[in-house]
Amino acid sequence: MMRRFIPLLIFAVFALMTAVTLVKRNQPAPLSETTQKPLPTLALTALNNPARTFDAAALQGRVTLLNVFASWCLPCMEEMDELQQLAKEFPALHIEGMVWNDSPGAIRAFLKQHGNPFRFLWQDKTGQAAIALGLRGVPESYLIDSRGQIFHRISGPIDARMREETLAPLITRALAEADNAR
Repeated sequence: MMRRFIPLLIFAVFALMTAVTLVKRNQPAPLSETTQKPLPTLALTALNNPARTFDAAALQGRVTLLNVFASWCLPCMEEMDELQQLAKEFPALHIEGMVWNDSPGAIRAFLKQHGNPFRFLWQDKTGQAAIALGLRGVPESYLIDSRGQIFHRISGPIDARMREETLAPLITRALAEADNAR
């Protein structure tokens, strides 16, 4: 009687392994692309002071990582450790956050739970900044050089491998270029 179920059991195990493989294969990897375009005009207000607005000119002379995130975004939670590691590894890097489609209270709770690697937090209340950047989804990050040019874009969460193999060399080079320009 037990022998009748062995083929069914083998089929079920094979089907499960195939399903797991297909699901893993279809999970998108972060899209990392080199670009060279000026930072567009962004209509952002400070999260803690709505009277203060974003000024791209304030980024001139420094290398910035602008990270777009939301408290309800699971991949955003995953990348917080990597952003904090970047902040420790590169103290001259200005990591700024752009909150997308979220409330200040939810963001404060999110940062309290997951840590806050950001020097400054901006809120995109109207969605116009997301449109200007060509936001594909959250999280998304933009490396901005000392001249205000977006030179690298990451669509998806930053993981340890991307931080070490892609971002660290790009940030090192951009910081050196910024120092040489002074």
